[in-house]
Amino acid sequence: MQYNTDIENYWIKITGTTDEIRQVIIALDKVITRGNEYSQLEKDLNNLKNITKEKSFAFNLYEKIHYDKNSITYLTDATLSARPSWFVIVQQHFDKALLLLNKDQD
Repeated sequence: MQYNTDIENYWIKITGTTDEIRQVIIALDKVITRGNEYSQLEKDLNNLKNITKEKSFAFNLYEKIHYDKNSITYLTDATLSARPSWFVIVQQHFDKALLLLNKDQD
């Protein structure tokens, strides 16, 4: 898995295998909603290998992802003036999701 943070555009782009993408989405859900949105994502996650056209999912009012089988773009959906503040939270949530992924791999 690889990721790139674009501070100017307030998003994080993650690329990897279908299984890695699935794991990142699940980890983000655990961090952002404590797993409360998993049921809404479950159908897509079970069929992720067939998703070639980008789909969108909002975890809450200010955080969303665009994803397909090999990538995720994680970003804030806040107003332009609020994006710098919300992007700090996006970065914190992503860091926590990475820690969760690393913990699960041990």
